[in-house]
Amino acid sequence: MADDTEYFRSKEFLDLLSQYEDSVKSGHPVYVDADDLADIADYYQYQGRMKEADKAINQALQQNPEAVGPLLYKSREALSRNDYATAREYAERVRAVDELEALYLMGEILICEGKTDEAIAAFEALGYYSDASDRVKEIRYAAAEAALAEEDYETALAYFEALGYYSDAKDRAKEVRYTVATNALAEGDYDKAIELFDDLGYYNDSYNQYWAAKYAKGVATFADENATTEDRKSAYSDIYSARYYVEDTEATRDEIAIKWMTDALINEDADEMSAAVNQIYLDDTMKAGVYAALSDNLYKTATANEDRSLTYDADRVAVYKTLADKLGSYYESSGSIRNYLEALVTEGGFLKSTDVKNLWDFEGIQAI
Repeated sequence: MADDTEYFRSKEFLDLLSQYEDSVKSGHPVYVDADDLADIADYYQYQGRMKEADKAINQALQQNPEAVGPLLYKSREALSRNDYATAREYAERVRAVDELEALYLMGEILICEGKTDEAIAAFEALGYYSDASDRVKEIRYAAAEAALAEEDYETALAYFEALGYYSDAKDRAKEVRYTVATNALAEGDYDKAIELFDDLGYYNDSYNQYWAAKYAKGVATFADENATTEDRKSAYSDIYSARYYVEDTEATRDEIAIKWMTDALINEDADEMSAAVNQIYLDDTMKAGVYAALSDNLYKTATANEDRSLTYDADRVAVYKTLADKLGSYYESSGSIRNYLEALVTEGGFLKSTDVKNLWDFEGIQAI
């Protein structure tokens, strides 16, 4: 069967058609090869002259029941009627004569049956036979578009990525990957979003979205009671770095910093406090002030681990005053400073209320 209608306009085919039609009109039989008769039937079908097409193809099969052209014609005719069983029967008859043509035909049948991946496998098995390699690309592209129309972005992405540089597949893959990453971020699948936005580099606003995902993951980590110290260290580092790329992160970042230090103080956890104050990018004076809020032994352990020159016998009034001033200026917008002090007194139990009354005295904070 001819695959290109240009053949129907060629002198070779027009001479063949004329010879055949003269024979039909005159009633004098003229031998025409069965495969040529299949081309004539295909031409008639293309013209919508179905009775003449059937007559030509039946004559071809009478002449040679095993001729590949007529068998291909009958199989594809069945496909046009969605009669897949009959199409497969003729494909099996083709297989006995020409395995490559049969495999090509099976690829077409599988496409019509909606078995995209099997069809791709069939055409890939053909290698460079005919236009099989082009058919693989066409099928993948069409499948990607169909998946995209169904909002099956994962499947669409897989097909577009498999196409490499075919047509605009590279650009389409980026578009879909961006959509998948955006959906992952919205659904809280931060690791997936981070990976996909990272792959996209500077496509669209992917770089900023990458940091938005890192920031969101960091916030979620601090909300997770099972997060380890290392988890929080990594999370806060991401939150801090995201300040350049994500809007309105400062208040949340400051709240997390306060809560991290407060929880460590309340729990009298020197290791956690050490991780917190060294991760939050505070200056040495403020770090010393935070350590000073620990109980005696924890403070000494922490400062020893950090090789601090400040001793516990230093001027605690100055230390606490410095800490209060620093926290007040850094985190004033968070409104957390008073809760921080109250937590130290009411929950921690290792700072006396008299200490707070005597040592904490700055605008906006009333004595407890």
